[in-house]
Amino acid sequence: MCGTRVLWKIDLYDEKLEFGTRNPLDLTVTRRVLTMMLPSEY
Repeated sequence: MCGTRVLWKIDLYDEKLEFGTRNPLDLTVTRRVLTMMLPSEY
């Protein structure tokens, strides 16, 4: 689907994916989550 617009964002969570991470630079306590969606889903 060339030319399809997609919105995306990266969120940084704690180890249990419940809250924001306390230290984004420490990969032992941070989980990254990529969210992608079509503009119509926003």
